[in-house]
Amino acid sequence: MSKWSHCKKQVREALDDADKAGFDVEDTSARGHSWGFVGCRVCGHKFPVWSTPRNADNHANQIRRFMRNHHHT
Repeated sequence: MSKWSHCKKQVREALDDADKAGFDVEDTSARGHSWGFVGCRVCGHKFPVWSTPRNADNHANQIRRFMRNHHHT
């Protein structure tokens, strides 16, 4: 069971992966179409998570791509 309240299963799973990988996951769902952000703790960049993405699979893949690109060693 995911702790995130996102309506799309694929995005919830990507948010779980981001949380487990050490990224900041912020739920700011009170702001329009944006559900929140996935943020990098090292460089501070943030990726917006949409509450109603056009394609949930693609949006989940974009979140995972952000995580791969911000894997600082």
